[in-house]
Amino acid sequence: MKRTLTIFVFTLVFSLGCANSSPPTLTPMMEDEGVDGEVDAGNDNDSTDSSDRRVSADLGVDSAEAGPDGGTDALPPDAGVDSDASGSDAEGADAEVPDAGTPDALAPDAEGADAGVPDTLAPDAGPPAPYCADPLGCWEPMSDVGAPDARREAVAVWTGSEMIVWAGVTDNVSRSDGGRYDPITDSWRAMSVEGAPSPRYYFSTVWTGSEMIVWGGRNEDPWSSFNNGARYNPATDRWTPITTTDAPSARNGHTAVWTGSEMIVWGGVSPCCVLPYGGRYNPVADTWIGFSGDATTLAPSGADGAVWTGSDMIFWNNVTMWGSRFDLSSGTWSGMSTAGAPSERIVVSPIWTGSEMLVWAGGGFSVPAEGGGRYDPLSNTWSAMSSIGAPVTPRATNTAVWTGSEMIVWGGGTPTATYGDGGRYDPVANSWSAVQTTGVPTARGEHSAVWATDCVPDLGDQPCMIVCGGYNGSHLRDGGRYFLP
Repeated sequence: MKRTLTIFVFTLVFSLGCANSSPPTLTPMMEDEGVDGEVDAGNDNDSTDSSDRRVSADLGVDSAEAGPDGGTDALPPDAGVDSDASGSDAEGADAEVPDAGTPDALAPDAEGADAGVPDTLAPDAGPPAPYCADPLGCWEPMSDVGAPDARREAVAVWTGSEMIVWAGVTDNVSRSDGGRYDPITDSWRAMSVEGAPSPRYYFSTVWTGSEMIVWGGRNEDPWSSFNNGARYNPATDRWTPITTTDAPSARNGHTAVWTGSEMIVWGGVSPCCVLPYGGRYNPVADTWIGFSGDATTLAPSGADGAVWTGSDMIFWNNVTMWGSRFDLSSGTWSGMSTAGAPSERIVVSPIWTGSEMLVWAGGGFSVPAEGGGRYDPLSNTWSAMSSIGAPVTPRATNTAVWTGSEMIVWGGGTPTATYGDGGRYDPVANSWSAVQTTGVPTARGEHSAVWATDCVPDLGDQPCMIVCGGYNGSHLRDGGRYFLP
């Protein structure tokens, strides 16, 4: 009995003593007590008070703001620190907060500090810095080592990785050579001339997705015209002649579009007359078929510009201000409204936006043309393009490319001057923005231009406009690359 009472008294006293003892105090670490004097080195953008974060971490509270490394660089890898902890001292936290009471979900991760942080909590690095930060865009020079000889009126196509430049004229001598330019490596290489068409200019060109097709044209003889051509395959560097069986009559200054399976050519002129007809060429079968029905009554004569909408080809005769639309599926023609159409002009570069045809500037009869217009085939209506902020007009022999959201026009001139400026037209906003003039190539007209989808190594799809060649009193072979801001 005495022994039992003694044990009871001892137990009671011990229990009362434990009950009256103070619990451990959690003392927040001051900012100057961090590892090597650094505060939350793992997350510079977190605006939460650093001591509050550390208290939360010591209490085992989940803290997504800790950053991917769980704290400062001073923490050794695989140290067994709670993966949700912030940038506090690992030893201080472990010494003051026993692990015995930590829930399983917050238990130290044996795989290291990063293992317990869900991927969705990793900080977003944000989009990469733009290649060009100037609001007017940026020009960069392009190499002319190995470039084709100086020329004007050459054609150019973009293959998806290279710009192909071919033919043209230099000092009244036609050419049948060309070159291939890779903007990623900023380098040129020659094209095969074996099997290439005879020297020419004022011919048509389309890109099929694997081949460049050239057809028609003329040479320095003013009475010349051709009704032949060839297909160039850059993968094999080979030319293949196009059949002349059932081909349209010889011509130059005509237009051509690619439908996805056929090249359609139309209009142009020959030594005798303006031509109100054309043909359709199938490169797979190497065959020509003509137009049928009322083409000669509704189709424009000598059409100078055309676009492909995905179902129709729109021809616009910029001389007579008369146009037509050809429906490929039905093989029928329909007329175009002329109300509100741009003034008469020739040598234009119409652009298809996906819903409208844009026509701007171009050559007039006595002087180059001014302004432009927008044609909507669904409503069969023309509307005016804003002139506010547009490049100075009149001008002719400029180029135009489509970026996917804007039309960029550049260069060109008048009989007495050439221009080295341009503009970007946004059809949605009906507004113009200027093109950078610092670092720009020398002023010119009759040059070549393409919109290239990838121009910078290791930056993904970084597009640019490439211009080269042309004429400004002298024939040119240099050029430049223009990057959007």
